[in-house]
Amino acid sequence: MNIYRLIIAAAFAASPLAASAESQYSAEDIVSHFNAPAETAAKPDCPEGAICLPKKGTRAVCIGTGSACAGETQAAPAQKSGFDLLITFELGSDRLSQQAQSNLQEFARAMSDPALEGTQFNVDGHTDARGSDTFNEALSKRRAQAVVEFLKGLGIDQSRLQAKGHGESKPRSDDPMDAINRRVEATIRTR
Repeated sequence: MNIYRLIIAAAFAASPLAASAESQYSAEDIVSHFNAPAETAAKPDCPEGAICLPKKGTRAVCIGTGSACAGETQAAPAQKSGFDLLITFELGSDRLSQQAQSNLQEFARAMSDPALEGTQFNVDGHTDARGSDTFNEALSKRRAQAVVEFLKGLGIDQSRLQAKGHGESKPRSDDPMDAINRRVEATIRTR
């Protein structure tokens, strides 16, 4: 790891700003998600074919997207599906909030875990339906690239990350204008 990246990452972790926003999930949650065998991933109190994680603080951890995460119980498909990084954005912005940075620090820790060593990820950016298709496509790519650059700054090899923008084509909510559609998710890259 480049010594300058290590110094920057250590300085950020020690800064008061870094401590002001707690991550909404842990690195262990991420590692567990991507390593959960499909046949044993479901728990009795979860919807069939879902993975449920315990609540952290007052918010349940949502892994995955779609209707499985919409209810009181937060869940995801049992296969190694996408991990909702809980990186959301203000309207028209690709700027990472303090909360987003805390969540990405946990994702970087998970990527450094031996269980995910060498695993490559798609970093998928999304927008809501405001704006033109051209604008939304470019904005979603900038959002995904902002996440990749932040992770790179934490020492993650950029070759393990591929930024993709999907514009408004894959909404999380049935309401195309819902703010939850402005997000970044990570999925394992298949060759």
